[in-house]
Amino acid sequence: APAPAPAARLPARVPPAPPTQHAPSVYLDLASGIQARPAAPPIDRTMKPDAMHSHRMTAEMRAARLSSLAPIEGAPGPLACGLRNLGNTCFMSSVLQCLFSAVPLATYFVQGRHRSEMNRSNRLGTRGELTDEYAELVRAVWCQRYRVIAPRFFKATLDQYAKQFVGTQQQDCQEFCTSLLDKLHEDLNRVRHRPPIADDGIEGLPAAEAADRAWANYMRLNDSVIVDLFQGQLQTTIECLACGHHSFTFSAFMFLSVPLPPGPGPVTLLDCLRLFCTRERLDSSNKWLCPRCRVPREAVMATTIRRLPVILLVHLKRFSFNGPFRDKLTTHVRYPLTGLSLASFVSGPPPDQYSLFGVCNHTGTLSGGHYTAVCRHPYSQRWLRYDDSVVTVAEDHHVHSNAAYLLFYTCANFQASLPTFG
Repeated sequence: APAPAPAARLPARVPPAPPTQHAPSVYLDLASGIQARPAAPPIDRTMKPDAMHSHRMTAEMRAARLSSLAPIEGAPGPLACGLRNLGNTCFMSSVLQCLFSAVPLATYFVQGRHRSEMNRSNRLGTRGELTDEYAELVRAVWCQRYRVIAPRFFKATLDQYAKQFVGTQQQDCQEFCTSLLDKLHEDLNRVRHRPPIADDGIEGLPAAEAADRAWANYMRLNDSVIVDLFQGQLQTTIECLACGHHSFTFSAFMFLSVPLPPGPGPVTLLDCLRLFCTRERLDSSNKWLCPRCRVPREAVMATTIRRLPVILLVHLKRFSFNGPFRDKLTTHVRYPLTGLSLASFVSGPPPDQYSLFGVCNHTGTLSGGHYTAVCRHPYSQRWLRYDDSVVTVAEDHHVHSNAAYLLFYTCANFQASLPTFG
């Protein structure tokens, strides 16, 4: 885990918003009544994104990249910037807004630290091209100037390296988030030469030692800011019911994809996590080959969390398959805004508590749905609602609803400096 950063610094030029009786425009609310500047006319110059990924960008290239965003000025502060819909791209916009509000990741890009860690030779990445475009978006939404931008170059580069997102069809925002973070990880992987790892050598070790060795082996191949912030470790334990032998396996995770308990009433996030960690009996035709008994035995298998990340991503599995059809579950899941404790599901050291900072909501049907996001503003601590290019102050029902699909939590004790522009 990364070392704690210095405590957050709040810039004086963005004061907390005054109390309001309704949900006004976020631009006036965040600026405490300061009128926004008149919107500049959109600038749309067509350029190929490939030329923008030079190691030595000229001033003209930077200006062209900014022009491609077609920015409309007038935002009173950071994160008050909407994303223009480019044709059913709400799945992309909702995730991006939540990631923009992940302060440690935003600080990393605003400070330009990604430049020194870029791994353009990694064949599993995008030669740094998608990361370059993502960095430009982060700087644009945090620079306190723009109230709307169009992420055209980002989308074009995404289409080049993730063909499943080509076109204007609606996509799954969790799949997009996973794909984006995977590509950012590979572009920023600090491992330049991947060493061979023949055997993890954990069989027979105590659980704690086995977990540490498995994680060390994983980090020999995967070491990036994405791993530092977003990835944790799951532990699967199988116990032989004949001899009592325990066997452990470990895997890294980016999302906790948790099932929803059946039933008509509301459930809690802890209910979903209990179902995720339910013990499973292996018997009959599904017996386990015990390494001590050396014959198939009945066993019990359980999944727990061994290592928690700084930023915890939770995927509520609302979409299920019923034969050839895909259904959507509208179960209302209650989740805490602060003080989330996962102690009951962790097999490692006692975890810190988590605070919610973002939610991706999906409303409507599978064929005609729409994604929006709500995020806690890191300065005012107010919740903002992002609906493509429109940003407003969120109502309570936007933060808690049966439309919640992805939850973004951050470790409450992790301190990170807010991004600042000198």
